[in-house]
Amino acid sequence: MAIRRAAAIWPAPRYAAKTIRKRKLLAAAARRSNPASAWHAVAKTTAAGSFLHNDKHSVGNKPDLSKPDWLLQTESIFDAMNEGVAVLEAGRVLFVNEALRRMTGFQSQEMIGRASTDFFAPEDLPFIQQQIEQRQRNGHIRFEYDLRGKSGARVPAIISSRTFHTAEQRQFAIVTCADIREQKSAEARLRQAILQLQESEARKDAMLSSALDCIITIDHHGKIIEFNPAAEKTFGYERAQVLGAELAATIVPPALRDLFFHVLGPLRISNTSLEN
Repeated sequence: MAIRRAAAIWPAPRYAAKTIRKRKLLAAAARRSNPASAWHAVAKTTAAGSFLHNDKHSVGNKPDLSKPDWLLQTESIFDAMNEGVAVLEAGRVLFVNEALRRMTGFQSQEMIGRASTDFFAPEDLPFIQQQIEQRQRNGHIRFEYDLRGKSGARVPAIISSRTFHTAEQRQFAIVTCADIREQKSAEARLRQAILQLQESEARKDAMLSSALDCIITIDHHGKIIEFNPAAEKTFGYERAQVLGAELAATIVPPALRDLFFHVLGPLRISNTSLEN
């Protein structure tokens, strides 16, 4: 019995040694050629290199890609979702919904059975590895990432993933991808608008500062909102002193205030605060 048991476990070290030699060869290739491509190859030979899983439920080198009953019953629900959804087992794709196919440009037959790492850029695999480790610690992950589409274009998305085990001891992950292209586009437009506003304000400040004439700006209540350096020299007030003050009370003599309000009446300036 002891001899049989020893013979049964003996191949494991030999297999492990073979795997280690293979990884060493790939690591050497990284130093001689493209490190990113070599990392991609090394990642595919390790359990950690797959997006979310180990190869616990695989047969030989081929994972079991049969769909469980719960997935067959929920496929239609996933397909109705606006977010992209992928179901993975052993780091390979079991199911992708219609929204994810639209986001990436891949068809189902081009994704099913492939390693999830195939859909990440090689240079991003170290970052993906960090997310894997975080998921292993916390049981779930959520991060922002640019998915790589079939055409090579990148699709910004919020990726969330959670793993769970079934009674048959199969470990699955449900990955959701929220397309945030419109949000990113809106953020870019907002940044551009803010930049243009800042540039406009800078030009205005330069014009006001360099003008030789007095420039005083008031709002529809007659309150001062701009007072340039020439006005400071002319009227003897500092800009900080008069901002928010009423123009009439600041620089218009009392004898001329009625005329002032008559002339600027269309602006709806009220003189009620000056009546006292």
